[in-house]
Amino acid sequence: MNQYFYESYEITELSYFEYKNLVKNLFTDDPWVLNQVFNNTINNAVKGNKEIDIFDKVKILLFLRSLTLGEDFDITFKEKNYKMNINSIVNNISINSNEIVSDRVTFKKSNSFYVENLLNEVIISIEKIVLDNDEINFSKLTNEQKDIIFNEISDSNISQIVNSIADNLKQDNLNLFDMNFNLHNGDILYFFKNIFKTDLNSLYDLEYALIKNLNLNTVDFQNYSLSEIKILLNKLKDEYKDNKQGGVPHNQM
Repeated sequence: MNQYFYESYEITELSYFEYKNLVKNLFTDDPWVLNQVFNNTINNAVKGNKEIDIFDKVKILLFLRSLTLGEDFDITFKEKNYKMNINSIVNNISINSNEIVSDRVTFKKSNSFYVENLLNEVIISIEKIVLDNDEINFSKLTNEQKDIIFNEISDSNISQIVNSIADNLKQDNLNLFDMNFNLHNGDILYFFKNIFKTDLNSLYDLEYALIKNLNLNTVDFQNYSLSEIKILLNKLKDEYKDNKQGGVPHNQM
C-alpha cells in the first residue's frame, strides 16, 4: 500500500479490504463503538507510537478520506445540505478550547472523540498533583489507583481545579464553516461516519465483477486500494466495450 507523509506523520492509505471492513462497522449509531472504529483506523494507518492529539486525529481522518473516496463530498447537517472539499475543510477548521493552567495539577488532555464521564476522564489523565509542596506522581498508577487517591484528597482547591478542567472539556468544539461539533460527546464521530460510508452492496458488486473476470483473490483485495480497484474495473469495462462482448455487472461505484 502507498505511504504518504502528512503533517508530521507517516500514513498508509487504506486497502480495499480495510475500507470495506470500516464500512461494515459503520452500521451503528453507538458512539462508543464508532470511537473504537475510528481509533483503530487511525492506529492502523499511522506508523509509529507517537501520541496523536485530537486536532491531528481529525486531520488524519480527513486525509484518509481524501485518499480513499476523493476530496469532494456532500453532507447534510441539521437539515442543511453542504458541498465540501477536504482541502477547503483543512484550511478552515478551527478548535475552540479553553486551557486551564495550574501548577498544582498536571494532566494529559483527552484525545478521545467520545467520553462518557468527563470528570473521570480528567482524573485518569492526571499526571501529577502537588499537595503542601509534596508531589504525587500519577503517571505510573492504574486508573483505579488514580481514582482512589483522588477521592481521598481533601483539598477543595484541587477538586475545584479538576472540576473546572472537566467543565472546559464540554466546551471543546471543532468549527467548520457554520457547523460546530463537540469533540468529546460523539458529535464529530457522526460527521466522520457520514463522509466515510458508502453502499456496501456496491462494494460487493465490485468484488464480484473483479473476482469473476480477473480472478482476483482475497490477497489482492488486501493489497489494492479502493481507487486502484476502481481503475481495474474501468479497464475491464473498456475492454468489454472495445470487444463488444457485453458489460460487467452494473452499479459499480
